[in-house]
Amino acid sequence: MRKETFKKQIQTELATLIYESAHQGRFSSAEMLCLLELLEAVAARRDWPLFDCLRRWMAAESDSEQYREISEIIKATLINVDFQDAGSVQTNTEIICSLVKELE
Repeated sequence: MRKETFKKQIQTELATLIYESAHQGRFSSAEMLCLLELLEAVAARRDWPLFDCLRRWMAAESDSEQYREISEIIKATLINVDFQDAGSVQTNTEIICSLVKELE
């Protein structure tokens, strides 16, 4: 039980940090909502292939113009995922993963 309480505290702290960062102008409200949805999915231990693609994206070489252009497309795609719709998650995961492959 104590471990679950600790996990919930971490989730709450991260959600607060995301919310405050958005309201300080560090990112948009759409980005905030996307991050909160991802946080919820991680907390619920959903095992989406999307998470593997996002890890590979973060590990990719980030010095090129191609990386910056593809990253903007990935961000826009990610923000528009309807995380409540399995079809939307699957379709957009496929798009994001194919973009990440271009960076590898």
